[in-house]
Amino acid sequence: MSEKEIWQYCWDRKVSHSRPLDRDFIWVTKEDFSSVENHFTKDINFLHYGKSQRSRGLFFHLHAVVQDDHVFIHRDNGNLARFLPLGLIHLLLDVVPYVIFSQVKRVPMRLIFARPKTESINETEE
Repeated sequence: MSEKEIWQYCWDRKVSHSRPLDRDFIWVTKEDFSSVENHFTKDINFLHYGKSQRSRGLFFHLHAVVQDDHVFIHRDNGNLARFLPLGLIHLLLDVVPYVIFSQVKRVPMRLIFARPKTESINETEE
């Protein structure tokens, strides 16, 4: 599957969505993610130790992070899991803007990447 096909598969099965800055963040169930997990490679990530995976795209790729019963997925640039020097591009295009956003909005980074909790109409009426 291509990056675009994997993204569309996940987008069609998303259970949560947010767009805090410049890109869509989606969450799918672990069960749904398991169907495309073979297109991802384990990744060493200090923020998400042992829970991070990246698709195989060299520059444009998908980043998936296990969060309890869900998997958080977003598009990234510079796949350092495939070629470490691309980490500089990743840092400049994907990390620094969110650090600045976090500081300006005074929102902890962990909350930016947390799955939105949505309630149905029935739950709020009870």
